[in-house]
Amino acid sequence: MRARHRYAIRRPRALQFSYRSQVVHAGDERGVPEPSNRSSISSHLPEDIAKERERLDLFIDLIWVGIIGNLSEVFSSLGFRPGDPGLGIATLVVILVFLPSWRIWDAMREFLNNYYMDDMVQRAFTLWALLLSVFYGNQLAYLTEDIDEVKQWVISTYLIIFGAFALIELVYSIFIKWLRKPVLFQT
Repeated sequence: MRARHRYAIRRPRALQFSYRSQVVHAGDERGVPEPSNRSSISSHLPEDIAKERERLDLFIDLIWVGIIGNLSEVFSSLGFRPGDPGLGIATLVVILVFLPSWRIWDAMREFLNNYYMDDMVQRAFTLWALLLSVFYGNQLAYLTEDIDEVKQWVISTYLIIFGAFALIELVYSIFIKWLRKPVLFQT
């Protein structure tokens, strides 16, 4: 039997949210209860969600290990040039490039922790963000060769990634009432 995806487009749902200073997970008594009569093809029980999330989190973390590896290459290339003791400059460059990389990772982690990943739109967005992240990380490896051109690519990719996160959260705020205030505040 071949398993198919059940939904192409679904209304966005929160996986967890804050309510009166407490984090509420879907399925709690205050959260949205999960129906128990779902088929095994599209099961979204908390255990299944956790298992899928562990695999995706591992993959995302491996992407960022590659990005950090590229950053270490930039540090060693800048910091240990023959005849040019530039450890201070190399450290500053790595810190300035690490912070946007960390923000992208954090935005991806937060997006995946807050919403169900149960339709093709959400999965396509995740794939898009991961592809842009890989492109971003690969451009970092060439930072020492042509800093002006690579800087433009890295900054452009960073802005596209955060623009995509802002756009999807704006669309989600149409359907998820509690998300409207944080999106308005972030804007």
